[in-house]
Amino acid sequence: MIETDKKLEDLKSFIERYDAFTKEHYQLRFQAFKRDFCVLSSGLEVMSNMAMQVDKSLATRFNLFKLLQVERSEVYTHSAILADLLDPRGTHGQGSLFLEGFLKMLFAKQSFSQKELNFEQLSFGNPQNWLIEKEKVTAFGRLDLVISSINQKIIIVIENKIFALEQKDQLKRYGDWLNLRNRNFIYQTLCYLTPYGLGSNTAYDANYTKLSYREDIFSWLTELIPFVGAVSVVEALKQYIAIVRKF
Repeated sequence: MIETDKKLEDLKSFIERYDAFTKEHYQLRFQAFKRDFCVLSSGLEVMSNMAMQVDKSLATRFNLFKLLQVERSEVYTHSAILADLLDPRGTHGQGSLFLEGFLKMLFAKQSFSQKELNFEQLSFGNPQNWLIEKEKVTAFGRLDLVISSINQKIIIVIENKIFALEQKDQLKRYGDWLNLRNRNFIYQTLCYLTPYGLGSNTAYDANYTKLSYREDIFSWLTELIPFVGAVSVVEALKQYIAIVRKF
């Protein structure tokens, strides 16, 4: 009986010591956690303040095209922007800068039909020599973009597709329309512009050049930004390029 009581006392003493140990260990761990949390919290606060300052000065998340939800509008966003940029008399005020850059990029990708033409042969001195047409209505369909110069006998048709399906025989019809312009335009080309540079299912035997927003349009505009003199145009281009790159 005495021996049993002693064992119970020993067990009770052990439990009390264990409880004291665990409480002390818990307090130490809690204090360590509290100290580390304070350090981490302080660091996060500094990082948060830095992020707020960066956002305040750069506003990297701000994009008018996204805010207005027009980043995928084929006609009212992309065709409209491209038409204005390609026009030497466009609102950008940069003359033929964008047209020259675009044609240089296009010439590097392909050769024009009928007769050989070099980029160096083109003249950009007189903006009146170039005509940029958007949504041109013809008997063969509505052409998204048409770049032409009657003086230099050159014409380019761009079919712009932003996640839309092709119409029946669409590119073939546009190619046929181009062929009928042989008398006035010796140098012709048909372009198929998509986000990823996909091929056309409606071209059949019509010759055309594949262009992509993510590569060709992105590179064309990015390379020209350093030469743009208007700050407002630069900022607008940066926002547009951000949209194009994330297609």
